[in-house]
Amino acid sequence: MARMRKDVNRGLLRRGLAGLALLAAATVVLGALARLALHSGSFDRFDALVGVRSPVSERMRSLAAGISSLAGALFATVISALFAALLLARRRFAESLVQVGSGLSAVIAQDLLREWVGRAPPSDGLGMQTGSFPSSHVFFAMAVYGLFAYFVIRSVRAPGRRLATSLAAALLVGLVAWSRLALGTQQLTDVLGGLVLGLVWVAVGAWVTAYRPPHGRSLNFRRHR
Repeated sequence: MARMRKDVNRGLLRRGLAGLALLAAATVVLGALARLALHSGSFDRFDALVGVRSPVSERMRSLAAGISSLAGALFATVISALFAALLLARRRFAESLVQVGSGLSAVIAQDLLREWVGRAPPSDGLGMQTGSFPSSHVFFAMAVYGLFAYFVIRSVRAPGRRLATSLAAALLVGLVAWSRLALGTQQLTDVLGGLVLGLVWVAVGAWVTAYRPPHGRSLNFRRHR
């Protein structure tokens, strides 16, 4: 039994290292494609063609700012650590490690991408960011909240709760994406870039933890009679 557990842990470690390599490769590929699209003018043409941005009232801007703060770098890092602690408390050790790793690696990846791609923020933005691509807020929302939602869905059996968790996560990510457009801090292509990168993070996290069925307690905290 001890040898079997050791082999399983080694398998998880190998998957974890392979997952980091996949995330690094995805960051490089997306960054290279983004640079090409930026310098060829494809980003600007697409954003002009779609034209989803529209003026919003001050009340809506305040609402958008509040929603956007739920996926800021510092807040997302703290929430990722809290999610990891919750998973650890339920004896979900592999998921806990992947959860905190997802948040930290997302912060590093978005910093590198913004410096490399070098897309200037919109002129009507808040002037507090050094780059516009990808949308770090959408990226963090997917990588942190989306991954935790996957772990919840994986641990509960009731179809209704799985559906509710999926809808809640999708709604949160959608609201964060809307907030970035409403505030004028990012273009649609920036938001889409953050969404694609976040989906990659969730997929890799799911692949790493799929090495074995989840052990430990369910994330359902209701008492059983």
